[in-house]
Amino acid sequence: MLKTFVTTSLVAAVLVLAQRPAGVKLYIFDCGTLKSGNPAPLLERGVTTTDMSVTAYLIVHPTRGTLLWDSCVILDDLIQPGGTTEARATANKTLRGQLAEIGYKPSDIRFLALSHNHYDHSANANNFAGATWLVQKAERSAMFKKIEIPNSTRFIRGKYQSELAGPTKPRKMSA
Repeated sequence: MLKTFVTTSLVAAVLVLAQRPAGVKLYIFDCGTLKSGNPAPLLERGVTTTDMSVTAYLIVHPTRGTLLWDSCVILDDLIQPGGTTEARATANKTLRGQLAEIGYKPSDIRFLALSHNHYDHSANANNFAGATWLVQKAERSAMFKKIEIPNSTRFIRGKYQSELAGPTKPRKMSA
């Protein structure tokens, strides 16, 4: 019985891995650190390091293109050699530079997904104005209060209501 279960599990795992598209890549970018604005609750619970790392992720799919998740904490244009501190954030590398190291530029990014509209996630979002933005409806409303939502905008209904539209050049997504 156990042998059959293990064999079945291995076959299932091989089938799942075989269905994964070849060539999918994940890159993790160092966007710096952010000092906690209110470290007391963390310190009270025994957390001794309250600085948080800030990251962005690039997923490269061989047929569907590129998706950038978040866009760092400090504007690329403000980051100096040797690092820059703005408010509670410190960064040593630009997002643009890290993309260039692996052969990409902002115009190569097809989708920009923002977890939410805090500055430590969206600092360089404007550099990806040509991408299709994936954001929650409430976040879109907060980011673009004075911009009417175009008819071509497509909202995905469900647990997370997201918008599929570029902020400068909306395009209709196929269903």
